[in-house]
Amino acid sequence: MSSVLCECPYTSLISEPTSLSGEDLRWFDDLRAWIIDDGARTRSTGAIWQRFCDRLYEKGVPLARAATQIRTMHSVTAGVQRLWTPGHMVRQRNWVYTNDQSSYLRSPVRTVHETKQWLRTRLNVKTALEYEIFQELFDEGMTDYVRIPLEFTNGTLNIISYATKDPDGFSDRDIVIMATLLPTLRTVLELMTYHRMIEDVTCTYLGRAPGRRVLDGDVRRGEVSSIDAAILISDMRDFTMISDLADDRDTVRMLNAYYDCVIPAVEQAGGEVLKFMGDGVLAVFEASEEAISHGQGCNTALRAPRRALSGIDRYNASHTSSNSTMRVGIALHFGSVAHGNVGSGERLDFTVIGKDVNLASRIASKCKDLDTPLLMSAPFAERVRSPVHELGAFELRGVTEWQTLYGIG
Repeated sequence: MSSVLCECPYTSLISEPTSLSGEDLRWFDDLRAWIIDDGARTRSTGAIWQRFCDRLYEKGVPLARAATQIRTMHSVTAGVQRLWTPGHMVRQRNWVYTNDQSSYLRSPVRTVHETKQWLRTRLNVKTALEYEIFQELFDEGMTDYVRIPLEFTNGTLNIISYATKDPDGFSDRDIVIMATLLPTLRTVLELMTYHRMIEDVTCTYLGRAPGRRVLDGDVRRGEVSSIDAAILISDMRDFTMISDLADDRDTVRMLNAYYDCVIPAVEQAGGEVLKFMGDGVLAVFEASEEAISHGQGCNTALRAPRRALSGIDRYNASHTSSNSTMRVGIALHFGSVAHGNVGSGERLDFTVIGKDVNLASRIASKCKDLDTPLLMSAPFAERVRSPVHELGAFELRGVTEWQTLYGIG
């Protein structure tokens, strides 16, 4: 193997940058100050990486390619690569979770993870055969390729890589510059990555709008606001029986398939999923005063169950077993809800509560009795332009007044 430990051990380079001139050292001080200052003022890791690489390039480091590969804490994305090339904006590529590790096992990334050392490869006809990425870089005219482990304080191991087309490869000065700047760059990238991780996790478990409110400091119990909104509640019918007949893995797969039909439909229609209640979904479509007066909020919200039910029909068409048939009941209601923090002590929940939420839940339960997948309350139905038909007035458990319910078309 031609990949070797970098000829200049970076641990000694940090304390003894003997190859650098006084001008270089002054430039280092300015660049370190800029990295810290810019890192405090921007949340864009791509922008930081762009300007950092531009400055190295302007300083004479012959970069032809520079990339960061940083792991994330996201429900879909396992990590992010940010790739810089001269004269272009940084390109971002996400890679998703997969059980197929073959590409990782055949990559030089694995070697960096295992050794936790700087690795350097002089690219030529022979070394290009070692890895697919080496061949790609060699074909692009790269001559030298350096991979640097970037270990965060939580033990997460990430990677920075630099490549050049200079016929002589990177000089000792180039390597010293990379090493001397690494501690400051690592600190800023870690802080920015943690900020993004916190945002991703919060929004994943709370939803986008509640997540932003929590991160903005809305964390005290009892901090609630009243909003007018269309309320959607969806339940899978006979879920208890289905889960009793199927094993746990099949039940989880079916539940996720159900969520895949409902949640994207809600989000595409501009709604916010606030709660999973077993097989139930609670979502709201907050409406501005203008949207309410023109009926836009409810018309938009009506798109969600239509898309969800189309997805469920496609699922059932491809799963013909009686145990796999998915049936749902979806309720739509318009009303006022209390939106905010409830709970006790250090354990809070961000949700919506109120009599209109309870009413929507009772309407969803009525879908089974009326053998229909979608029911609307009168306050919702009167705000939509689509044709609706009255089904009658019904008594709902826990609701004092009988409610007139509507179906589509």
